[in-house]
Amino acid sequence: MRIAYKGLTVDLVPARANVLWQARFNTSLKTDIDKQIQYVRNSGLIYEILALKIWRRRHALRFPSFLMELATIHARPKDFRALLHFLATDFPTTRLLDPANSNNVVSDLLTEVEKLRIARRAAVSLGGIAR
Repeated sequence: MRIAYKGLTVDLVPARANVLWQARFNTSLKTDIDKQIQYVRNSGLIYEILALKIWRRRHALRFPSFLMELATIHARPKDFRALLHFLATDFPTTRLLDPANSNNVVSDLLTEVEKLRIARRAAVSLGGIAR
């Protein structure tokens, strides 16, 4: 859930005692949110993740934050262009799991159509980035 607070946009995660609510599917997932946060923080890819979040917003894509973070960590990009290349090519078929509970397939948060929309937008963006 995204809210605006004192001029900042803040993502809030609706959760309770290691249970994450998924409004889109009307279900809950058992996970360890603290472990998820540490996994992302320890990735060494915070700037790449932030750049991808700006890119997502600029292109008005449905791309859940945690899935974006996992995709970036999985891709281990050397630069933003490499991250876009991963999104354009391998992302739609990559299976991304919750590091806190491997029973949670985070990549299933998007439909195939939504994944392909991200891939197409990444391919178009790559065409506009100087080599």
